Amino acid sequence: MKLISLTKGYVALVDDEDYDYLMQWKWHVAISKTHNIYAKRTSARVNGKQKTIKMHREILSVPEGLDVDHIDGNGLNNIRANIRICTQSENTLNSRKHKQGNSIYRGITKDKTRQGKPRWRYEIRVNGTKRKRTFKTEMEAVLARDRYIIDNNIVFATLNVLSR
Repeated sequence: MKLISLTKGYVALVDDEDYDYLMQWKWHVAISKTHNIYAKRTSARVNGKQKTIKMHREILSVPEGLDVDHIDGNGLNNIRANIRICTQSENTLNSRKHKQGNSIYRGITKDKTRQGKPRWRYEIRVNGTKRKRTFKTEMEAVLARDRYIIDNNIVFATLNVLSR
């Protein structure tokens, strides 16, 4: 594995076999509004327009309409064992937990019932279909979500506490 220097002091990790090919361009760091960090470059001008190209898409030659998932969630870890082509829906399953949530666990939210007692709910969306269930405790919801992922072999979803 080799490192490619980016702007602002960042580096991207790539496989040895991809290094020489990628070094023909100057790479920059890209930090999104959601704080995802990636390596990018700009293409040569065609008809006066430039295009942004992300390193992980360059490595896998990803066709339009598909995404790339970083298995470990690190957008600068571009070794082939860590990146895989996926749909946007599959990529969302491996996204980080949102900061505004009220649980420390991924896919778990607090839900108020009519009686005012807090309940815990898991939500997961697979192929456009949303699955949600409510439980008395947060840990029941966490375990049920993980079990659903395992039982249905949802490959891209990240587990909270159980392992595959």
